[in-house]
Amino acid sequence: MVMPEQARIAQRFGDAAHAYDAEALAQRHSAAALLTGIRAKGRALDVGCGTGWLAGQLAAQPEVTEVLALDIARPMLQSAVRMHPSLRCIQADAAAMPVASGSIDLLVSNFALQWLSSPDRFASELYRVLAAQGCFRLAVPVAGTLGELSAAWERVEENPPINRFLSSGAWAETLLRHNLKIQTQAVTPLFQYYPTVRELLRAFKRIGANETLSPRRSGMWGKGKLQALESAMEPYRTPAGLPLRYDVLLITGYKP
Repeated sequence: MVMPEQARIAQRFGDAAHAYDAEALAQRHSAAALLTGIRAKGRALDVGCGTGWLAGQLAAQPEVTEVLALDIARPMLQSAVRMHPSLRCIQADAAAMPVASGSIDLLVSNFALQWLSSPDRFASELYRVLAAQGCFRLAVPVAGTLGELSAAWERVEENPPINRFLSSGAWAETLLRHNLKIQTQAVTPLFQYYPTVRELLRAFKRIGANETLSPRRSGMWGKGKLQALESAMEPYRTPAGLPLRYDVLLITGYKP
């Protein structure tokens, strides 16, 4: 039986919870950037909280009264509450949040929303749960992410097994369509480097992100294809190694 998409994503990230923090260096860098300049007050919600680093940082701010940590993967939430016992953890999909309407003063999300099957549903939920003048700050990988890996795969086969990412413009349009106001937005490239393609792919698996590589396509990692991918990636090698690229949209706004 084929597992539903969101359940499959939850399982992959749940399996990766124990190794996530050690491997997710770009994700941690993005979370730190997301926090820059935030003066959180009242009730905060971290959507796709993972192991809880970002939510824990918010909980330490003096004017924050409560932090809700929401994730689709239970093992991630278990890790989050072990590290930060004050968090109120919620296992749920970002597109259907069991959170009271108008109850959130600040909503943040880092490296989670690219997994949504319906960004419109999330934008609707974002508007619903925010209080009037409630703020949001989102860090989302957008088009351009995995650019080198995708280009290398296109040399191996016609339809590369890499999921597509929405553009930054599409994200902004979605939020505006749901009556949210945007204050700032910028796209920043983040890189991690690996000595070999095998190490790059192993790192993806260790953080649960191999769903991006459409693993349900059987036979994609055959020896011949892997060797072809290694050859196709070599032109992108830098002194630091083979690049894994994330183009991250950091977008800030509020509910009027």
